[in-house]
Amino acid sequence: MVGTSSRDVVAVGEAGVALRFDGHSWYPVPTPTDIELRAVATVGPTEYYAVGHEGVMLRFNGSRWTVLPSVTDVFLVGLTKTPAGSLL
Repeated sequence: MVGTSSRDVVAVGEAGVALRFDGHSWYPVPTPTDIELRAVATVGPTEYYAVGHEGVMLRFNGSRWTVLPSVTDVFLVGLTKTPAGSLL
């Protein structure tokens, strides 16, 4: 789970589930996968990335999730933001 403020939080989990919190309630945000997502990170108020099983990588642009090309099929368990703002 990660957020840019108390009114913008995203969580991911089993079966490709993504939830967003707007400061009042949680609501589902459909993803294009049913693969388990294990980590989520943000680089800005409307830009989130998620990773999970089978090397799945997704990007959220503030309104929808899209699949990113992946060069691996291993279980991805984390993301981290560098001081320069890049994700690893």
